[in-house]
Amino acid sequence: MKIHFIVNPQAGRGKGRGVLRKLESILKKERLLYTLHVTAGPTSTIEDARRASRDSDVVVAVGGDGTVNQVANGLRGSKALLGIIPIGSGNDFANMFRLPSHLETAISILKNRKVVAIDLGRVGYKTDRLRTVQERYFVNGLGIGFDAAVAYETTRVRALKGRPLYLFGLLKTLMTYKPSAFKVSWENITLNNRHLLVAIGNGVCVGGGFYLTPYAKLDDGKLDVCVVDTASMMRVLRIFPSVLKGKHGKYPEVHFFQTSNVTIESADALCAHADGEILGRDIRQLNINLLPRALSVISN
Repeated sequence: MKIHFIVNPQAGRGKGRGVLRKLESILKKERLLYTLHVTAGPTSTIEDARRASRDSDVVVAVGGDGTVNQVANGLRGSKALLGIIPIGSGNDFANMFRLPSHLETAISILKNRKVVAIDLGRVGYKTDRLRTVQERYFVNGLGIGFDAAVAYETTRVRALKGRPLYLFGLLKTLMTYKPSAFKVSWENITLNNRHLLVAIGNGVCVGGGFYLTPYAKLDDGKLDVCVVDTASMMRVLRIFPSVLKGKHGKYPEVHFFQTSNVTIESADALCAHADGEILGRDIRQLNINLLPRALSVISN
């Protein structure tokens, strides 16, 4: 078994730089057939993973949810397995597989090769800056509107991580965010209104512990969609604590549905993220669909 490790040195607010020497020491001791690569940035990570998938059995994302997203995009269409050593700020996707950041334990899990086939989300979109259709895959979740604006704010903060980071981004975004009017269409149904956010979940949790799509399953062939209507700042502050336990469905502003295809359109420029990676802040249309059992992940 040949394993290729892709390390994001910026993950976990620079934690990635600190694991390199220890990781290589463990790999040599285990006498594994491996290569280790330090990524130069998000775009190169996708290409790094694509190249690695051609001659590696397993490609391991050593980083956070963003690194996992980038590696998964590079593996799309290959037979290589996705491995994860979670050292990011949130690690929501890795937590669903009970994957540890402890390096010796993580290597042991990779060697055991317990494989789970999961669904993979795909989004096609255009921005005002890039007129041609862009395509991106996501393993965990896609957010449009307020959720994505919060994700954008978190990328600008260096002193926090995990849930405190997301809470800071949420409060800061609340001060200035203006909901957009946009149309959400699936099957023969359309919602056309002002919405605070649309969260599309393959997994249950984003942002270091916020269960926006609490009923989602990674392998059920469906995307879970949460639409939150426009609400006042005080109302949002009342609703959001319940998201920590996935209990926000009790509020009339919150709507859930399942689908394998959904389209979102707006005359306004929308902010959107895939697994926390900002796709753009000037998007007016997104076409999202699901690829069943399209990615194989090593689980605990």
